[in-house]
This record gives sequence, C-alpha cells and structure tokens, in this order.
Amino acid sequence: MKALIILRDAPHRGKHFYNATRLAQELLRRTPNLSISVCLTANAVLAATAQYKARGQRYDIRDMLKHFIVRKGQVLVSGRSLDARGIANSELIDGARRSSEEELAAATSEADILFQ
Repeated sequence: MKALIILRDAPHRGKHFYNATRLAQELLRRTPNLSISVCLTANAVLAATAQYKARGQRYDIRDMLKHFIVRKGQVLVSGRSLDARGIANSELIDGARRSSEEELAAATSEADILFQ
C-alpha cells in the first residue's frame, strides 16, 4: 500500500505542515507495510534545507523530516520550486531528494491514499 502527502505551505505558517509530518510519522509507525512519501512543493521546500530554522516554534520541522527519513519515509522536493527559490540540491537535508513533476505525477497515480 502507498500513501502520498503533498505539502505546499511554508513550514512555519500555521500547524498544517507540523500535523501532516506527525501524521506521516505515525502512519509509518503503525503500518509497517505502508510506503509513504511526502512531497514538498512551493514554499514547503524550505523545510528540507539544511539551514532552515523557524523562530518561535516549539518543534523543529527539519528534525521531524529527518526522523521520518530514518524510519524509511521518502521526502521528494520539487525541482521547480527549488529552482524558483535559488536552492541548490546540495542544500537539502540528507535523505531528501530533488524530484520532477513526472515523478510527482507517478507517485500521485500510484498512491492508494492521498493527503493534501
């Protein structure tokens, strides 16, 4: 079974990003046979950069993504969104990887569960 979570909003704007990341971690913990991917587009790509740090937050989204990756979650980062923000592949956290629109389309069509 495959699940895909697509995030677009900046990680420090509201609780959507935080809650989606928590959900992804919990799904991995409870459902060992689930393959889950988080796709970051638009301003959400900022969370996957090594230098990202939101001020005033009680949690570290970047650390949450790293923990998700360690537990075998996949983090796909939109190449177009990276380019639009001048972010190089070398600036991504370990385990997060640049992806294409074709890869996102394939992940979407293959997903049994889709969260946005």
